Amino acid sequence: MRVTSEVIVLRSLDNSLPMSIEVAPDASLEGTGAELLQKGKPVVFLSRKFSVADCKNTMGEQELLAVMHALREWCCCVERHAFGIKTDHNPSRFCKVYPL
Repeated sequence: MRVTSEVIVLRSLDNSLPMSIEVAPDASLEGTGAELLQKGKPVVFLSRKFSVADCKNTMGEQELLAVMHALREWCCCVERHAFGIKTDHNPSRFCKVYPL
């Protein structure tokens, strides 16, 4: 957990470095957020407020919405590289993985 007063410096995505990209999504009662990391350093953050329909989903579905939203936004960064999705929602680990 980061301290709220800590200054977070974003870095540029560096294509010359080996790509170890992580997408770290999270959902709350009102919306989703995610961060794109390269070698553990933040590259970009995003957030989105849930629609009325999204609020009716289960927490697991909301977590997966966060993943889908992040991958849509960052497809140009992750499409040619191996990447991992890091989540704190344990049931999401059992979702079937399909190649794009």
